[in-house]
Amino acid sequence: MQPTLRGNVQSDLLDGEYVYRCILTNDTEMSNKEVVQFYNMRGCTERCFNCMNNDFGWGHLPCSFMETNTVFMGIMVFLHNYYRFFLCILEGRLRT
Repeated sequence: MQPTLRGNVQSDLLDGEYVYRCILTNDTEMSNKEVVQFYNMRGCTERCFNCMNNDFGWGHLPCSFMETNTVFMGIMVFLHNYYRFFLCILEGRLRT
């Protein structure tokens, strides 16, 4: 991993001018590049959960029963997929 320069011009004695990041894993099979790609896919999934929580009601479930909430969440996932499909049609392209 290469360090990246800090965005601000003022540096601290303890911080320095570079930003260092690391990913801890116990997977010894994957290369460094594969680990970073896998971690970046996790960020994409987090954005999807953020969308479901804020736009499709997952943040405030309607009932206190697990079965009812499971059905609600399944319907909302279907509506989310339909909504994304509809947007692709409007934009004139379809994603596979």
